[in-house]
Amino acid sequence: MKKYILLALLTSILLSVQAVQTMAQTKFSVSGSLQDPAGETITGATVVLLTPDSIFYKFSASKADGQFEIKKVKTGSYILQVTFIGYKMHQQSLEVGADVNTGKITLQTQTETLGEITVESETTPVIISSDTIAYNANAFKTQPGAVAEDLLKQLPGVEVERDGTVKAQGEEVQKVVVDGKEFFGNDPQVATKNLPADAIDRVEVYDEMSDMSEFTGVDDGQRTKTINLTLKKDSKKGYFGNIEGGYGTENRFKFRTNVNRFTPKTQTSFIGMVNNINEQGFSIRDYVEFMGGFQNMRGGFNRANINDLGLPISNDLGSGFITTGAGGLNLNHEFKKETTLNMSYFYTNIYKDLEQTLDRQYIFANRSPNSYYYQADTQLSNFQNHRLQSTFRHKFNDNNSLIWRTNTSLNISDYDNEAVSRNLTSENVISNEATSLYNSSINTININTTATWRHRFKKAGRNLGVSVGFTNQNSDQDVDLLSSLLFYSPDSAVNFHQTQVQNSRSLNYNTDVTFTEPLGKRRYLSLAYRHSNYSKPLDKTFTDVLTGTIIDSLNVEYQNDYYYHQAGISFRKITDKSNLSFGVDAQVSQLDGEIVNLNAVIDQPAFYFLLPSLRWRYDFGTSHFIRLNYRTSANEPDIDQLQPVLDNSDPLNLYIGNPDLRPAYTHRMRLNYINFDQFTFSSIFANLTATYTTNDITTIRAVDRQQVQITQPTNVDYRLTLRAFASYSTPIRAIKSRFRVEANSSMQRSYSAIANANDVNEFLEGVPEDRIITIPQTRYNTTGRIVMENRNKDIIDISGGARLTYNTTVYDGDIPSQNYITQNYFVDFFANIATHWAVRTEFDYTVYDGDAVGTRQTVPIWEASVSRYFLENRRAEVRFGVMDILNRNVGIEWTSNLNYIQEEVTNSLGRYFLLTFRYQIRKVGK
Repeated sequence: MKKYILLALLTSILLSVQAVQTMAQTKFSVSGSLQDPAGETITGATVVLLTPDSIFYKFSASKADGQFEIKKVKTGSYILQVTFIGYKMHQQSLEVGADVNTGKITLQTQTETLGEITVESETTPVIISSDTIAYNANAFKTQPGAVAEDLLKQLPGVEVERDGTVKAQGEEVQKVVVDGKEFFGNDPQVATKNLPADAIDRVEVYDEMSDMSEFTGVDDGQRTKTINLTLKKDSKKGYFGNIEGGYGTENRFKFRTNVNRFTPKTQTSFIGMVNNINEQGFSIRDYVEFMGGFQNMRGGFNRANINDLGLPISNDLGSGFITTGAGGLNLNHEFKKETTLNMSYFYTNIYKDLEQTLDRQYIFANRSPNSYYYQADTQLSNFQNHRLQSTFRHKFNDNNSLIWRTNTSLNISDYDNEAVSRNLTSENVISNEATSLYNSSINTININTTATWRHRFKKAGRNLGVSVGFTNQNSDQDVDLLSSLLFYSPDSAVNFHQTQVQNSRSLNYNTDVTFTEPLGKRRYLSLAYRHSNYSKPLDKTFTDVLTGTIIDSLNVEYQNDYYYHQAGISFRKITDKSNLSFGVDAQVSQLDGEIVNLNAVIDQPAFYFLLPSLRWRYDFGTSHFIRLNYRTSANEPDIDQLQPVLDNSDPLNLYIGNPDLRPAYTHRMRLNYINFDQFTFSSIFANLTATYTTNDITTIRAVDRQQVQITQPTNVDYRLTLRAFASYSTPIRAIKSRFRVEANSSMQRSYSAIANANDVNEFLEGVPEDRIITIPQTRYNTTGRIVMENRNKDIIDISGGARLTYNTTVYDGDIPSQNYITQNYFVDFFANIATHWAVRTEFDYTVYDGDAVGTRQTVPIWEASVSRYFLENRRAEVRFGVMDILNRNVGIEWTSNLNYIQEEVTNSLGRYFLLTFRYQIRKVGK
């Protein structure tokens, strides 16, 4: 009942605020027609109404007969602005108190060269071409001190999620560039969260073609949703940025700065941050890199959870107490028009103090379904990452060009864990208990470089592309493990102290060759060849500290080699509205292994695959299309899944690889539909994805009489995943709001394998197939989300919404289903209460509920702040804020996995006060 009251209250507040801001008024229309000096009609010109201070109000476009109409215009004074490529901009003042017809407007031809034109007062808010939507940043109001992310929130058709993810026309933006140049690699949020909004002149949204398509002019259908932030002319000559620092109770502090120094040929940017308030500033991908990859994250006491990944309700890296330091430098330099260089260096350090408890319920076919596992541990971790990236582009002539990309990273991680874990029967009787001290240190160096040469022959459409890549990764890990095990049935105890020294390498060479031949009438034939060779040796040594002897039964020196040859042919047909490509690749792969210390050869037969693919895109109109993508792939097992050595890092949850694993074969089909109306600003985005994998790699588990669990990867028949998503967004003009509703649903049909083994040794020797039970299961995940926000943000900016997620896992047979549900409600409110004052508050309320997981949990998080601005254009700000006013913050994660469901609770920051000072750096122009 509370959730409905809260949702009703949220809606009432939003409607009330907007009703006060927008008094009921009679609406009129503004119409007319456009022609050129010869009297010919002009189709597709942008017609805009601006307020007297040049702020965007509404717009339309001229039709085939040159007519235009802007509906529902309030009484008032406006500027009518008409723009079209090749013609001078037309402006005239309008007074609207009734329907207005401007009659015929004649646009004058623009005779100057585009590169010589300078229009200082142009404020056209939106210009639409066939594949690009360009927004004039000057026509959209942001608060002083705002960053690019705040500007993007104002643009019609662009949405910014609460986690910083940017979507344009319904699709997630994967790349953000500045003046067409790369900015700190491919993480969009580095640019959107750091560049000042008032330095941006124009925002361009488009689908970037691949390097090969851009060069040859033959569209291969590969697109990347991209935003280009074009800077103002004066910002390209000078420096600008922000500096911010704060200190508060509980010794909480933060410091953040970004400084940009731009010239016409060189862009230099520096960003830096340090804080102990759990602000990250980077993505989960970066976090994985800091850990040395997923295979190194599996160490410690959550191997089963990480190994399966599961379906987490939340993935909050902010749990625990985290001190973060990060800094980076980005350089773009144009030696000449044909030669450019981008380089960036980024350093991150994360120190994390985490205390957590884990309650897990196991589902085993041969046991009571409600056996339990409990764990409490304390973790201290320190992760450092150095990342150096560069992109060099050189155009030799019109027919030849080179792109050379490099990526080098160094990850250093130290991890200390002190844990108590126990297994319990269905009657909550302890079967065994373990106390462990686990310390590890991992150093990983990764070098990746790729060079692509592109050649255009004299015959139009005939092209050749050659790409050569090299990857080398070297990882060293040292582990010290001290464990004490107690077994209660029968009573016994085991103590051991051991060190583990591991060195793993990954060496990969790959070559790609693509040749395209035109067949006439916009038809093309492509031939492609790819060769890749992986070499992944692993050397792991276990030593008993108490005796000083090497444990031969656990040691492994393993060599794993994987290579494949792939040759294919594809046909492409392009029309004005359609782009169709289909083809097939033939692949032969070989997976070999050798356990050197045992002189044992793992000889697997060669694997042969046919890999068909199809891509089709049909354009109904501007930003209105349907896209179908079908592809197949063969995926080899990872080194961690293949190595046949027992890992006893968690004495009650053992793990061993399987050298007999076969590659998985996957079919994946994705259907996308996008419809963005640039006149009503309404959008529909929907997709349907189906994935079918044969020889799917899952895990087989066994529990012995003392409830020690061992896990090993294995192949099962198949896994089927279906996922559907739909989103609808539209403005509600009557109350100047924007409304968005989303629905996301998925179904996964998979298998988990349970082995009836009397003890671990029997499992390692090989359990007969008739004692292995395969349990089919189906997992469902359904999420609904609704968001509403106002569009008139001059004085008040308010948004709110709700999210409901339902998870269930259904097993075949008599095993009971697992169900849980989460609810989330939020309200964000900002108001300028005076010329130099502003207030902000955020409220987030989450409910976790599910009888199969744990007790019902409610987490209300409330934050508030008040700001005082100084200097011209609010260039300086002093803010006083309080975080977690109710002191209820706690990290909760519920996970449904192959044969268990669990609740994980972690310590988190509580209530604290913070006083912050921010100053806007700006010295631009001459």
